[in-house]
Amino acid sequence: MSASNYNWVCFRCHFSMRQAKTSSRVPKCRECGGDCHCLGYKVKVPQKDDAVSWKRLKTSCREIEAEERQRRAVDRAKRKHWLEQEIIRFEAMDENRDRRRLVESLREELSALP
Repeated sequence: MSASNYNWVCFRCHFSMRQAKTSSRVPKCRECGGDCHCLGYKVKVPQKDDAVSWKRLKTSCREIEAEERQRRAVDRAKRKHWLEQEIIRFEAMDENRDRRRLVESLREELSALP
């Protein structure tokens, strides 16, 4: 694992800091005490007084997060559909103990999906 640092920012205060990516905690803003947002290590952080660039950066981060939520929702729907199809396929086969256990585990995974 690389020892690079990630950029963390507070959009409210335009505060930025760097922290090792191996850290398990979300840093707090030194100015307002709120949680900082991780930008990774490649995103350029604007100057503190450049309000337009900060607004663009915040909008970009929101769009990326929305796309990620949408992708996860699609992935969940695909997984749910695949599980349903596998259950149907296995239930159509001749009954045996191993297949019954497999169908039960598929149903458990299906019921655990949000």
